Amino acid sequence: MKKTAIVNGKARRIEFSYAVGETISLSNTEVKKPWGRVTERVTVSKLTFTINGKTYEGTRTFKVAGGPYSETFEFDGNSFASHKQAIEYILNNIEK
Repeated sequence: MKKTAIVNGKARRIEFSYAVGETISLSNTEVKKPWGRVTERVTVSKLTFTINGKTYEGTRTFKVAGGPYSETFEFDGNSFASHKQAIEYILNNIEK
């Protein structure tokens, strides 16, 4: 995949891929929604981002509760809601 990310103050087109690995934890809890109670499933898995041939390890949290899902990526204790935010963090902070 390709994304445009801000790296060191400049927009760059970044080619990347990511792969979700083994599950670290899985939880199912019942949550109350306006339309009733639903089961919320949260899965935390190992994550590998490959950016310009270099590999970075992190985790991915996938949450679904009776409809739309959310996915966050975590690197060095920082959480990101999109691929672009994660790539910018990695290239501006981890790679230095």
